[in-house]
Amino acid sequence: MEQLQQITAEIKGAKADYKQGLADIQAKLKTVTDEGTSSKAAIDRIRTQLDELQHDVRKPVGDYPVQVKSVGQQVIDSEEWKDFAKRGFRSNEKTTITLDNAFLPFTDELKTDVTSAAVGSSTPGILTPSRQAGIIPLATRRLTLREFLRSAPTDSNVVEYIRETAAPVASPQVEASAKFETSNTFTIASMPVRLFASWLPISKQVMDDFKELGGWINRRLLQKLAEEEELQILAGDSTGQNLTGLLGQDTNYAGTYVRERTRL
Repeated sequence: MEQLQQITAEIKGAKADYKQGLADIQAKLKTVTDEGTSSKAAIDRIRTQLDELQHDVRKPVGDYPVQVKSVGQQVIDSEEWKDFAKRGFRSNEKTTITLDNAFLPFTDELKTDVTSAAVGSSTPGILTPSRQAGIIPLATRRLTLREFLRSAPTDSNVVEYIRETAAPVASPQVEASAKFETSNTFTIASMPVRLFASWLPISKQVMDDFKELGGWINRRLLQKLAEEEELQILAGDSTGQNLTGLLGQDTNYAGTYVRERTRL
């Protein structure tokens, strides 16, 4: 009997402990739920504040209007357009519509314009000029005459040559008659060798600093020598160290011309 009472007492104690533990668990669950609700409310408040902050950032500074009317909207909303519409848009009538600064709503508040003068090339490090590579030369003429003449090296200061003075000619012949006789004469001529030169003094320092300059000068000096050579070949007057040019050796053609008129 005592054992039965002891077992019953233990059951009651366990039952009481179970109820107490269940009550504790329910209380803890309620606390966690309240904290979650509070956290969710705090997160919602933060999101609301962020949305308001973003909305404020998008607003223009000052008391400027949020919406800027386009040119077309200003035309339609203008009193001049409305009066023109009431009169029936007559084709022989004109009207004047005054528009505001449709695309510059804050013109009155502009202080200092940032232009190219403020950030131009005069301020180092902001706008750098675009540099064209190489050197742009002056215009040069095309050399053609020198290519048609023969040339040969020499080791003397005078060159002798054979020049034709009279060329052979031909004539129509009568059958079984004596053939036409012609002649071809030559003479010995000589021409002194002339020297053409050009040079340009350049310091070693600038040659080291400007690597392209050496090749440029070589090409330009050779070009100018070729131009002077062609000019002397064509129009040298044989005075001093000039050549005897082609124009100085020719003679004016003196032919006989007969002008005839043919009546049609």
